[in-house]
Amino acid sequence: MPDSPQAERSSEKSFVRWVEYASALCLGGMGGFLVSLRQVNPKLRFEIDALTVLSGLVCFVGTLVAWRWIEKQGGDTQAGKRTRRVAAGLVVLVALALASSFLYSLKDVSAEKRHDFLVGTFCALLVLAVVGYVIRRVGKFLEDPPSE
Repeated sequence: MPDSPQAERSSEKSFVRWVEYASALCLGGMGGFLVSLRQVNPKLRFEIDALTVLSGLVCFVGTLVAWRWIEKQGGDTQAGKRTRRVAAGLVVLVALALASSFLYSLKDVSAEKRHDFLVGTFCALLVLAVVGYVIRRVGKFLEDPPSE
């Protein structure tokens, strides 16, 4: 027996909430982890302090607010530009919090190693961007049926 439309919407909304909280928790955890990282070599050492909690909370709350804003404005075509700007601003806030957490964790690294580390990180981000672009293009190709 198929589910009713109301049960289906409720299930979809529940799934969206899970995705929102899971992504917010992941980004918040990553922000806190990066700030708490004090030493990597020869031993891995963490220190949890107020900055760790603050970074994690900024990333967590920023991600949740961005998801809620996008979800709230989802079907409204009139709010298109404003929605994009606010959502982009929230995403940039979270990205800046993560980037500053990352850079803060490099504060005790020597200049030569820091340069090597940043070059490696840039290369990794470039590869991820290319892979993301390819996945997006393949997804669009698979969504659109070929015209005959």
